[in-house]
Amino acid sequence: MGLCHGLIDAQTKPSESTSKVKKVMLYNKIGGWVAVDGVAAVKAAFSKLSEAKNFELVQLDDDSLITLDYLKQFQAIVWNNNTNGTGSVPRAKARQAVMDYLNQGGGWMLICWAGDHGDTWPGLAETMGTKFDLDGMIDRGEVVLDSAASLHRELKWMVDGFPHVFELNDLWFSFSKTVRPLPAVTVIATARNIPGYPPVVFPTADSSGDNVYIWAREVGQGRMLYNAIGYGKNNLMAQQDSIVPRLYWENLRYVAGDYQNGCTTPSSPGFDPAARVHVEAMCSVTGMKPSPTSSKALLSKGGRRMRLAIPDGPYEIRLRDPRGALIWERSLPAGSDEIALDADLGPGIYPVEIRSATRTLQFRLALP
Repeated sequence: MGLCHGLIDAQTKPSESTSKVKKVMLYNKIGGWVAVDGVAAVKAAFSKLSEAKNFELVQLDDDSLITLDYLKQFQAIVWNNNTNGTGSVPRAKARQAVMDYLNQGGGWMLICWAGDHGDTWPGLAETMGTKFDLDGMIDRGEVVLDSAASLHRELKWMVDGFPHVFELNDLWFSFSKTVRPLPAVTVIATARNIPGYPPVVFPTADSSGDNVYIWAREVGQGRMLYNAIGYGKNNLMAQQDSIVPRLYWENLRYVAGDYQNGCTTPSSPGFDPAARVHVEAMCSVTGMKPSPTSSKALLSKGGRRMRLAIPDGPYEIRLRDPRGALIWERSLPAGSDEIALDADLGPGIYPVEIRSATRTLQFRLALP
């Protein structure tokens, strides 16, 4: 899922009739403290969305079925207030399957207390980029849509039609640090107090003053979105003309790829059947589209494997840390179809570059 820019004059928001959201998994196993009202409210909201938007909803109460093959049937998987990362997903193979699903193009949405993962699941902690720090009060506060979302090539369609600021009466959170500087993260909304009312949002622990509340991250070929709204007090799902369930639906559309940019003209050489937002420049094989490749290689780390497109000829592959420092590289001859990563590479999200004499491919890789 590379960054692609092109002519946007004729772009319009894709109709719901073109939505990829056909089957969604709602994961309800809670490994720590249980937000009873929130869990029930999210279940009810997604059940109603399933009926209204005509998608199949599968609810799981444990991780016994979770494998990569099982997850591939879903366009989106949703975590419902799942405190304690490993407590909610006890099996290591299930956790790895989730990370593989995301990295290979799946959509992962996490709601409210799922941010209280306690750093017990490194892949989840690294993907989110922060964790729950403090809960404030149950009272009135405001959600403020961030300009970064309105400028993003996909998220601008997700937030289209929502007010810039809207008020809710629920429990409010703060996090250990802002995620704004992290690679491939886009802040969608922040939270703030309302003058004249009791303060409900505490500052982030890093003293940045950036009270991030909803954000998205591109991971490998997939999309992750965290939405802190969902504690479920004061009939939350009905507030402001049911703005929270409406936002959930748009969150689903985003992580499922409903706003993917590309060439939507079937007769063009650059036609991408997965694209929903037309970019004319990507319709030509010489336009601004991911670099063409002619072969694939198997990238492996221990028992984890992933197929990657590689350029023709000899090539180099490099992994960097989130600050951009080079931490691993290899030079490989033409036709090399196996790339073995060092076993001591820890969990995290790594910017990857594959370079040949004629092509450069860039993406992000999540290692559990």
